[in-house]
Amino acid sequence: MKWERLKKEVLFPSLETLLNDCKPGDLNFLKLSNATGISRTTLYFHYETINDAFIDLLQYFEQELQNRLAKGRDSENSHDDLMKVLLFVRDNYELLKVVKKIYHLRPIGNDLRSTVRAIVLSSLIEDSSNCGEFEVTFVWNGFVGVIRKWLYEGCVTAPEDIHAALILRKI
Repeated sequence: MKWERLKKEVLFPSLETLLNDCKPGDLNFLKLSNATGISRTTLYFHYETINDAFIDLLQYFEQELQNRLAKGRDSENSHDDLMKVLLFVRDNYELLKVVKKIYHLRPIGNDLRSTVRAIVLSSLIEDSSNCGEFEVTFVWNGFVGVIRKWLYEGCVTAPEDIHAALILRKI
């Protein structure tokens, strides 16, 4: 339990800061130890390589999003669920910049991707039973593009405005 709390309160925020300041290949356990105050021995005890620490950060990110989506999930109101996704993106802007750098180490799990995809599609497509795979692909890739643009611009646009723009253009 102590290690889990230490990861959440010290290790992951420090990893996030370090990865925002430099490339993943420039990090090692010595730099991470200096930034966190956690001994290299402890880091080596829990991780074989620095990439294992990155993967642990990705798993933490994925779990946090799953938890946010699970709270009060309302399959009848997909618009609220879409707003939860947008609020998570805004609230975790710095972490998402890091995730983008290390995503190749462990792609987001299929369960999470399926959950977010279902929320997006049910929010943006009136009747998916009448929608072909090209329309579904168009809507999903459009949503991903909007999120990328929003992140690139620093999430300065309010999530409510992004939500309104997406819902306004329902297929």
